[in-house]
Amino acid sequence: MLHWPEGLDVERFLYEYWQKKPVFLPRAIPSFDSPLDPDEVAGLACEPGIESRIVMENSDPPWTLENGPFEPERFGRLPQTGWSLLVQDVDKHVPESNRVRAGFRFLPDWRFDDLMVSFAPPGGSVGPHVDAYDVFLVQGLGRRRWHVDPSPRSRRRIPGTPLDLLADFRAVHEWVAEPGDVLYLPPGAAHHGVALDHCITWSVGFRSPLAADVIAALADTATARAVRYADSDMVPEEAADGLIHDRAVARFRRWLEDAVLHESGCLRETLGCLLTEPKSWLHPPAPEAPVREPGLRDHLDAGGGLSKHPMSLMARSRRERGWTLFANGRALAVDPSLESVAAALCAESAWPAERVSDWLGRPGGSALILDLLADGTLELV
Repeated sequence: MLHWPEGLDVERFLYEYWQKKPVFLPRAIPSFDSPLDPDEVAGLACEPGIESRIVMENSDPPWTLENGPFEPERFGRLPQTGWSLLVQDVDKHVPESNRVRAGFRFLPDWRFDDLMVSFAPPGGSVGPHVDAYDVFLVQGLGRRRWHVDPSPRSRRRIPGTPLDLLADFRAVHEWVAEPGDVLYLPPGAAHHGVALDHCITWSVGFRSPLAADVIAALADTATARAVRYADSDMVPEEAADGLIHDRAVARFRRWLEDAVLHESGCLRETLGCLLTEPKSWLHPPAPEAPVREPGLRDHLDAGGGLSKHPMSLMARSRRERGWTLFANGRALAVDPSLESVAAALCAESAWPAERVSDWLGRPGGSALILDLLADGTLELV
């Protein structure tokens, strides 16, 4: 858990700051030890399948962007200052890094997007910019000076650069972050962080879905049902020349609500699948050979357990009878006796043999676990 400053706790943070205004939390994670050092961050940026970037400020033209993976030799040619290295989705590739996220579990898991790590030498930054998501910036190594404008008056961008940088940035707040300090920024808060030393910063990002994404997912559901508009309550005045009557508009609204939102569990299931759908390049791979129940029981008898694949996303929701478990974009009906199992699968990352054996003995338990093993959501360990 975070160590909140005097007078601040989770409830007050959510009421006063969350999605409203920035707040600096000194020593929020006491004795913080960064899970990665600079060489390890650079090593990740050299691996295929890991999204990474180098931002160069002192280039010609200034503020250029390079995308990884990089050759190790690239880092030997970088200048002493004026650049930053960023690596996305570290939580999916380095499970130990999830301890950075541990202090922020007071927010719903389905809101969490990814854990990004950045390294910069003294003077390095990515420029003044605005993010469209909530972020907690955890200082892991060295010091970084943050300038923040909660409500930038101008959104004019610096022309001629692939980066979306603000041209007229004027800071309202200034903080210097040291290891263990945390800066929270809501969407739309302009910020500019400059490394004062060799500097590692962890970004714990919480992204919310776009309305267009939710509407598109609901449209897919409605398309599958093929429910057609009906107007059996029409009255004569609706036939006035060229008029789309208010009654028709109201009828369409009710019809859309009934067709999409009020259908049993439709919105809930659509959201569950949407919010647990991994990025296309971060989908857990299915095992080469399927796991059968006898093999699973032999594995457990030998003392082996199960773990969640680092790229797996899971959530759960109530249904009329029992639960729905959402796993990597799929919805799985769960027997009421498996409520605690669904909760454990969502909240934890590994389970010993004895616990899994208990799950297999419950109604539907074996089928659920084998299903999750078959699509790569779970792994044998």
